[in-house]
Amino acid sequence: MKKIVKLSAVAAVAAFGCLTYLYFYEYSQLSLVYRCWRHAVNISACYTRQDFDFRVTLNGTTYEGNTNNYIDKNIFLYGAYEKPVLFFLSDIMITAYSDQGIFLDIGANTGQHSLFMSRHAREIHAFRAARSPAGLARTLSRTVITTYGSDFAVASTLFHRPAQPGKIGRQQQTWARLPQGWRIVAAHVSMMDEPQA
Repeated sequence: MKKIVKLSAVAAVAAFGCLTYLYFYEYSQLSLVYRCWRHAVNISACYTRQDFDFRVTLNGTTYEGNTNNYIDKNIFLYGAYEKPVLFFLSDIMITAYSDQGIFLDIGANTGQHSLFMSRHAREIHAFRAARSPAGLARTLSRTVITTYGSDFAVASTLFHRPAQPGKIGRQQQTWARLPQGWRIVAAHVSMMDEPQA
């Protein structure tokens, strides 16, 4: 009996030591293990491979994803991808449109923004949902904001994507101050061959 008590005490101290180490030095790993146990579709995946399917609640709706996808992994680890942007969008929809607006999700990818906004918009229209976020990183240059009075502005910028050498992109947004606040009233994005010097 004494031997069992000693072994139990040693096991408890070892477990406490491991958890203390993980908490103070590898907190993100401890959080990942906890979230994996709680949300993985198949718990054995937590131990057999790094990417696995999961199911979480996102703003009152169910989101299913796989940790192999960058956006999904952020949702799994932090509860949402671009969380401040999501709350900003929902605040605009609630304040300006009383939850009756139409939400356009251009470049919807995994659909996280559409799913989040489904509780705040009358209609959702998602475009390019299957587009991968890989290769979309860009460098901006020659950004110019031109104002016309205090209620109208045009923002223009050029951009280059490392994944698309020899191409140059242009993005323009026309902003107007409406009674609800600043709104984009027109926008344009295009890519073309970079002019030869």
